[in-house]
Amino acid sequence: MLKDSFKRILRQKEAFAATFYQRLRENYPHLQRFFENVDIQRQEVSLVATLTMLVKGIEQGEDLRPVFRKLGYLHNKRSIRAEHYPDFGNTLMETMAQFDPEWTQAHREAWAAVLDQCVRGMMESYDPSATIYRVQVRTRRT
Repeated sequence: MLKDSFKRILRQKEAFAATFYQRLRENYPHLQRFFENVDIQRQEVSLVATLTMLVKGIEQGEDLRPVFRKLGYLHNKRSIRAEHYPDFGNTLMETMAQFDPEWTQAHREAWAAVLDQCVRGMMESYDPSATIYRVQVRTRRT
């Protein structure tokens, strides 16, 4: 299910990634500071590459925890805190729903479970006392 959904999203991968970051900055202005002095086009490519690796890893049954921890380390190093992850997750889900013409509640639930697993893995590189925020996914119907 994830693989097919992601294939549909990848048909417009550049627009998907650009829309995601535009929406993230517009809907959550407090996150704008994390994108100062960042090559946003490079960040867009990185987003698609990370999601591709995530989907392939899940399909192949790989242990992705080391990848999640590294990703968490990089985000923690940029002072991105646990409380920022729901904003990211919600925006990602809204954008995926927009770019997958066959999006259903089942897709939302499957992607939310994957994102939750990813966030939990990323948080392993944070202070152990940090609160883990679940991605409470809201999707707007288009």
